[in-house]
Amino acid sequence: MNFSNSSIEIVLESITDAFYSLDNDLRIEYINRVSEQLLDLKREEVLGNYIYDALPHSDINKFVKKYKTALLLQQPIVFEEFFKNKWYEVRGFPSLQGVSVYFRDITRQREEKEKMYKMAYYDGLTQLPNRYYFMEFVQNKISTNEESYSFSILFMDLDRFKVINETYGHKAGDRLLKAVAKRLGRIINHHGLIARYSGDEFLIFLKLDKEEKIARLVNELNASFLKPFRIDKQEIYMTAKTGISQFPKDGQHVDLLIKQADIALYHAKKNRIVDFIFFQPALSDLFQRNAMIESELRKAILYDQIQVYYQPKIELESGKIYGVEALSRWEHPRMGFISPEEFIPIAEESGLIHELGSYVLKKACKQLKVWHESGYEPIQVSVNVSARQFENLKFIEMLKGVLNKTQLSAEYLELEITESIIQNITQSQPLLNELKAIGISLSIDDFGIGYSSLSKLRQLPIDSLKIDRTFINDLNTNDHTIVKTIIEMGHNLHFNLVAEGIENKKQLEILKRYNCQYGQGYLFSKPLPVEEVEHFLTSK
Repeated sequence: MNFSNSSIEIVLESITDAFYSLDNDLRIEYINRVSEQLLDLKREEVLGNYIYDALPHSDINKFVKKYKTALLLQQPIVFEEFFKNKWYEVRGFPSLQGVSVYFRDITRQREEKEKMYKMAYYDGLTQLPNRYYFMEFVQNKISTNEESYSFSILFMDLDRFKVINETYGHKAGDRLLKAVAKRLGRIINHHGLIARYSGDEFLIFLKLDKEEKIARLVNELNASFLKPFRIDKQEIYMTAKTGISQFPKDGQHVDLLIKQADIALYHAKKNRIVDFIFFQPALSDLFQRNAMIESELRKAILYDQIQVYYQPKIELESGKIYGVEALSRWEHPRMGFISPEEFIPIAEESGLIHELGSYVLKKACKQLKVWHESGYEPIQVSVNVSARQFENLKFIEMLKGVLNKTQLSAEYLELEITESIIQNITQSQPLLNELKAIGISLSIDDFGIGYSSLSKLRQLPIDSLKIDRTFINDLNTNDHTIVKTIIEMGHNLHFNLVAEGIENKKQLEILKRYNCQYGQGYLFSKPLPVEEVEHFLTSK
């Protein structure tokens, strides 16, 4: 086709697209100015030459194959191809005389597209695939493979990552996540795909389907954490929990498989012995019960269905009552009695512990004020405070509001905190000092089972240590060592000592012998409703 000295040439020279025309033998008939610039050619040197000679580059074969197909089928073609370090969009229009080719440089558009794709499907911090990539990847595996195909999904959660973030800072936490992702990736890349789900959680696709092989690999992942991560000159040790689901046994859609793995992870995190759990249908039933309890607990707090019972605390030498511990009890109208050992962990995990804790504190302070005004001996009430409540920035403001509203003097309120609260002494000390300044007493609950160091205890305004009931139980077997040591240490640091779970006179006599001042347990009284506490106060 002759393009010279024609209106067609004027058009072809004015368009922004590059253009060249090939005859049926793939010799160049025409090339416009844009093509010269893009391909770094001179028109007079290439006209009449075969395209192989005009563009001697290995990538040209990819184009030629498509041109030949277009000529053979006499059908237009549109494709994108990489050539000489650039991406081009190519459109070919065949005729009986040859093929006309329009193309444009789309390198920037491709880069933007790839950037958008990476933002949508990859995690910006770890550079791992994200949950959306993972879900599409797994669903594609399900859709494109035969029925006999099987694999497993691992849902992994790092332990204590929040504590590490708070201790070393978020930048260190980010560097730790990148290091964890890299270490896990080196193991997983041989067996499947790892993705970051969110926060400190990872999803893993494994081509393995036999439980013993999966278990072996999870153990290998956990073993990789035995070597500490060095972050900002600090050696940080990590552990993780993992839930596992299997295709097709546990589900035939990616959403369900992830959900089942998450349920298994939930139970693995509650289990102190194992690091991973395979999904079983019974776990789903328990998960659904927990979800129901969470939903019903919201209503119970809202509609005042949680009762507060009080367990007397006794001065061991005199046998007099000096205080009570407020404990929540729940009798559900349909589900019956729900143990605090069941609903309090659910409240912790769901965040409802803030509402529940505030509810119990208000009721306890109000009731104690009523007892004081009714002429009963002025005793103290102890209320448990969890680590999550303590982390709430509005906790002290809420507490002051309760004392102000109930008009209860702060000296009659004791807060029982867990040893975990004082691990981050930089954060906890100012809060404890503020509580102490208000006039509130502070006690460490379940002392002995955590990791409190003597140096930390000396720095904090603690009044009492409550010896955990497991050590009191040991007194039945004549193992007095731990209890005796805790009591002696407490006296040396000028703490009051309170023994939990005293159930018989033998335990009582031993505790008195070692000068433990206070105690509570079924030997004296079980937790009581308000009316029975009043009878107890009168009798004592």
